[in-house]
Amino acid sequence: MRFSAVRVLWEAVPPALCKLFVYGLYTVIGLSLDIATFLSLTHGAGVLPFWANIVGGALASTFVYYATVRRIFAYQGRFLMTKWLAYVGYICVALLVASALVQLIVSAWMMMPLVAKLMLVPVQFFLNYFVLGRILAAFEPPPARVTMGIWPARRDSNP
Repeated sequence: MRFSAVRVLWEAVPPALCKLFVYGLYTVIGLSLDIATFLSLTHGAGVLPFWANIVGGALASTFVYYATVRRIFAYQGRFLMTKWLAYVGYICVALLVASALVQLIVSAWMMMPLVAKLMLVPVQFFLNYFVLGRILAAFEPPPARVTMGIWPARRDSNP
């Protein structure tokens, strides 16, 4: 095993902070897809901001699901349907509420659609991280059993 300063630093960071960083990285990629789709639809095709936000948000949510969240829905080879349904339900409600707010801001204040969308991004980022964390933790499988007084390795450790 080679010495790596990055690996040493990464292992020194608390696991929750590592998860937030990785989630943030994938969210930025998803947000880029979302904004590109949103701009293409609103400015290129003349679609209302409400519908453009739903399409862009669905695309971004699908990317984030397949890039990061998908593995959470499988445990010991089984697909956890209840957890997946809670996730999909939250995403659908969040997309509808955010899209309605974008349309309301654009209509009420005559604001550019992109500015209205970007106003909501910080709130959406933290809401998604914490709400999804709660949804997914609520259905977390039981921890591994202790055998012969030895605790199993941490799930978040990198071999």
